[in-house]
Amino acid sequence: MPETDGLTDWIAHFIAGKDCSITNAQAIEVTLDELYAEDGLIQDTMLMLASYRAGGGESLYDEEQVKSQLQKVVGIMDALNACHTQTPTRL
Repeated sequence: MPETDGLTDWIAHFIAGKDCSITNAQAIEVTLDELYAEDGLIQDTMLMLASYRAGGGESLYDEEQVKSQLQKVVGIMDALNACHTQTPTRL
């Protein structure tokens, strides 16, 4: 499984309101696509990030909507990473 530290930091900064820039949103979107594209919630999040603009607008998502979605993503990432790091049990 590829390293997720950078992604985790970018998401944490967005959720905390430290970096809600388009650049950060794009970095999160691209990295989520590289790491977790098969997950439905992640796909929804990538669409949301692609449609994000500070303050929102018609057919756009604002900071609070994206923050809420990213909080869900953190839980999914934890679960997906746990599945990938479990060592198989011997029979």
